[in-house]
Amino acid sequence: MTSAEYLAVANVRTEELQIYGNIIKVDGSRRRYRRRLEMADQLIKETGRDDWAARLGMIVPKVEDAAKAEYQGTVTM
Repeated sequence: MTSAEYLAVANVRTEELQIYGNIIKVDGSRRRYRRRLEMADQLIKETGRDDWAARLGMIVPKVEDAAKAEYQGTVTM
């Protein structure tokens, strides 16, 4: 096995992860998404916000949000 294959197996079997003193656990069963946009849409519904998804480039920001960000000088091209 190559190191990438070992990493893939380890990732599939990992149930919890500790980062900077915080523990992240799988809550319920894992869900597969056909596209990253499906996952982003679900997380937007759960959080009630979409600004984080726009900043990560997962969704296209709404027109009014993009205009506001450009006005504030936060949009870079």
